[in-house]
Amino acid sequence: YLALARTLFKLGNISEAEENAQIALKLTEQFGQKLFTSASYSLLVQLSICQCLWDEAINYMQKYLEITEKIAKNRLFAEWIKLSLGYVHMRKGDYEKALNIFHNFADKIFELQDEYGLFVFLEKLEHTYKKLDKYNDLLNFCFNLLEKLEYTYKKLGKYDDFLNFCKDYREKHAEAVKDLPLQQWYLEPAQISNELSSPVFNDDFNKDLDPSWTWVDIFNDCHYEITENGIEIHAANGRDLYWLNMSAPRFVREITGDFAVQVCVSPATKDKPQIGGLFIWKDDKNYICFERGESDPYGFWFLGYINGKGKMVGRGLLPEESEFTYMRLERNGSEISAYCSIDNENWLTCGKLSFPIDDPIQVGIYAIGMIDRTIYCGEYREGTATLFRNFKIWTK
Repeated sequence: YLALARTLFKLGNISEAEENAQIALKLTEQFGQKLFTSASYSLLVQLSICQCLWDEAINYMQKYLEITEKIAKNRLFAEWIKLSLGYVHMRKGDYEKALNIFHNFADKIFELQDEYGLFVFLEKLEHTYKKLDKYNDLLNFCFNLLEKLEYTYKKLGKYDDFLNFCKDYREKHAEAVKDLPLQQWYLEPAQISNELSSPVFNDDFNKDLDPSWTWVDIFNDCHYEITENGIEIHAANGRDLYWLNMSAPRFVREITGDFAVQVCVSPATKDKPQIGGLFIWKDDKNYICFERGESDPYGFWFLGYINGKGKMVGRGLLPEESEFTYMRLERNGSEISAYCSIDNENWLTCGKLSFPIDDPIQVGIYAIGMIDRTIYCGEYREGTATLFRNFKIWTK
């Protein structure tokens, strides 16, 4: 029942997912299976958040935490649940309470260790890299913590306090973070390259599809539509560009040398989330993603994979909410830089990444259908829809 509930949840069938999760909870409590009882509560938390039932989510979360503190060998796991509780308070609008939980978590992670490699979150991260191939999990938690802190400070009208927190935290734990791939903790003003100024390709996506594009849809369950406003990519639920899941629908074209590639991204419809962006592709072990919408409608992630090893380099929220966003990737030698802008004039950096991969490579646009329904509350059984327009490439 629990596995079925999880699958139904991913597909957006919320009512049946909740029905099966409640059955799983009842059975696991009846037979004293505390581990699966805690898992049932965890799923019910997500289902409650998805329906904006904040008080129910908090109630389930507290029960989930109570059981976990009794059975978990890893104390850090209980702290992560507390972090999730802070997220629920954040979504409910209890920002001060959420902020207190987030700060407690940021301090607590330096007191605890995990034998599976989750050593002190940041302080032991470099050691963990050498011992276990689990740093993506660590970076995900770091990403998520920063997302929650930045969002909460912005809602409180205290964004400068977030910047000060990042500065103080990095100074306090300088040794821990100096070699951390995640170097861009928030978006910052930056200048795009003046050298990459010779236009070589332009596509507004509002006429017949240019034959130089190649459409990739592995499972043939996604589609695109050319409109007067641009091209919409509709991604089915579960489609992603991550690890073994290479099923995200995308358009690619071959390119060599140094270049800048840019596109305007926005939601295609109010009825579906927008998740996607620009990417650079060599093969399924070597590629770069610059993505909007994964963890916040106005948030960006910049990450890359080299020889199958993932590196999360940068993240951040737009300083103001904007439906349209210009996204840009620049390649200079082996360095890739990511930028975003709401007006195509004032640019913000999302970080830089070394990508020592030989030509030829591909660039393109993609959409993600892996929806976090604790962020995008609702069923969304038809997946996501992302609108792309004003695609351009420059070289030196």
